[in-house]
Amino acid sequence: MIGFEVTDVRVSRQNDKAKITLVRSEGSDGRIGCRVRTESLFEQQTANNAVEFDDYVPKDEKVTFEHGENSKNIYIQLVNEKVPDMVDGGKKGDESGEESEAHDVIFKVKLEKPEPSPGVKISKKNVCLVTIVGGEDEADDDEQKKMFKFFMQQKEITWG
Repeated sequence: MIGFEVTDVRVSRQNDKAKITLVRSEGSDGRIGCRVRTESLFEQQTANNAVEFDDYVPKDEKVTFEHGENSKNIYIQLVNEKVPDMVDGGKKGDESGEESEAHDVIFKVKLEKPEPSPGVKISKKNVCLVTIVGGEDEADDDEQKKMFKFFMQQKEITWG
């Protein structure tokens, strides 16, 4: 049986790749594989849909587990260059020409076509949602939390 280790992965837009782990269960004898394919979250484009080549590089490849191998990492290349949205020849956003805030977008990774068949099956964990987190990364968020805590401590000392 082949499936995803987790079915929800979050990755910062600043990363080059999204790492996704596949697991093999119910034995590890012989060579088995399946197809891994990326696709849009929804058939119609929505604000939350990640776009191929704008947000990530699509993948459609066979993954093989060798005899005794129980896990396998795959990597989805992210497009992390921020290209501003163009509206009437200018940047989308406010009048000052500032870029609009990046938002989270999602795509899915699916497991299909287990080999050899019959024998190998795809588990119920056959779809993994990948969220590309827009805006500031976690390091910036941690720094903001530290600054806020410092500010609150100073306020307590001054006015306490």
